[in-house]
Amino acid sequence: MNESHASAEQMIAAAKTLAERVHQGQKRKYSGEDFINHPRRVADAVGSPVEKAVAWLHDALEDAPDPEMVRQALKQFPPEVQAAVQALTREDEEKESYEQFIERVAENQLATVVKLADLRDNLRDLELRELKERYLKALDKLEKGVQNRDGTAA
Repeated sequence: MNESHASAEQMIAAAKTLAERVHQGQKRKYSGEDFINHPRRVADAVGSPVEKAVAWLHDALEDAPDPEMVRQALKQFPPEVQAAVQALTREDEEKESYEQFIERVAENQLATVVKLADLRDNLRDLELRELKERYLKALDKLEKGVQNRDGTAA
């Protein structure tokens, strides 16, 4: 898919369809709402078509009943989408701390943009103080990284 308007819309639609398939029947842990609303809000919070595609897919590998199906489906997307989704995936919490995960996310500019939107959305319904503090710390770290990288506010 190239970046023409039609193909950009097709890429977003394909990402949305895959996310809906993966998250079908899933509920948010703390609010109980349909999970698909979360990637929808994250996609709405970012700007470019590539960012929107990654936003729709950012939890797909972690939450899929069949991660291999998702890996195969991701091959239809541009390499930068695949790389960002992989950067946003924390598959083994025992081998990678949350802090290490955030460091890895920060290495991918596209993943960073989406993770910032993801963290902001996650803070909407978090009740557990420990997680909220962890997400606020990650949000601060990523925002500072973006500001340092290009001299602008995230």
